[in-house]
Formats: sequence, C-alpha cells, structure tokens
Amino acid sequence: MNNAVYKQYMIELREALNKSDPIGLSASGAPNDEYGLERSHISGPLLRCATLDEAWDLIYKVFCDCFDVQTAGAREEYRLLAADLWKLRMNYSNQKTP
Repeated sequence: MNNAVYKQYMIELREALNKSDPIGLSASGAPNDEYGLERSHISGPLLRCATLDEAWDLIYKVFCDCFDVQTAGAREEYRLLAADLWKLRMNYSNQKTP
C-alpha cells in the first residue's frame, strides 16, 4: 500500500471510529484524534482479518485492552463499527498490507 493510499485509509478509519464513538469521547468534545491509539492497533491487523467476525473480535479486543472491559462495554455494542470497518477493509483489501 503506497503512502497516499495508506494515509487515506487511516483518515477513513479515524472518521469511522469518531462517528461510532464507542466510548463516548467524541460526544464529550474530545479532539478528533482521540481514538488514535486504538486506530493504530486496529489498522494493520484489520487488513489481515479474513471475516467480519474476526474483525469484530479484533476491534472489541483493542477497546477492552486500551480501556477496560467495563468501560468498553458489551461486544454487541461494536457490531455497527465492525461492519463499517469491515467495509473499509474490503475497499483496501486488494492493496498490500502496511
């Protein structure tokens, strides 16, 4: 994946995380890069996920690891985010992984 494509992938990933706002950080006025750590932990592995469920597991695990299980909430709360990121992953799947 060339630098321009990877940059666009990361922008779209940030936008999807902010839109979903699973922890409620964006709604509380946090900067738009507040999910930067989570994005960095999701970006590469997401491109290697083989199924939507695998992506969903990855996303939920990252949020549980970066926050805690209680703060992250239930896995089901990440279903729509996982679907959005899976679509993003499919758009970039023909590119070489970073």
